[in-house]
Amino acid sequence: MSSIILLFSFLINTHFVHAHAGVQASAPWIACELKKKDEPCEYRDHHLDIYRGTCQEAAGKLICIRNKSIIKEKEK
Repeated sequence: MSSIILLFSFLINTHFVHAHAGVQASAPWIACELKKKDEPCEYRDHHLDIYRGTCQEAAGKLICIRNKSIIKEKEK
């Protein structure tokens, strides 16, 4: 049973890393520092691509969860 939990934990953490690859780890959190839950938010990665979404609660704090297409800096 413990090996199943370990595998599940690994898969979840791996997905999180890939889902936010290239994003400064604190950027989604900082984007919601002065906002309320469900308010629109945005932040940029190191390529200056724009990530837009809404502030959602995670671990007792708000984080910007992307729910729109990424706006690539090269496409602007």
